[in-house]
Amino acid sequence: MKMPGNKPYRIEYLDNVVKSDIPGLPKIICDQVKRAIEERLMVEPIGLGKLL
Repeated sequence: MKMPGNKPYRIEYLDNVVKSDIPGLPKIICDQVKRAIEERLMVEPIGLGKLL
């Protein structure tokens, strides 16, 4: 089992997000999104996600 807090997860971005969505965002927002993904989702995506 993967343990939270040691960045065991790998993040993959969809092509259309990288090519279309991210370039349209202001630089400061891009930096905030990137930081949130790296600090939160790479560490504990299950704990931060919503149940279906």
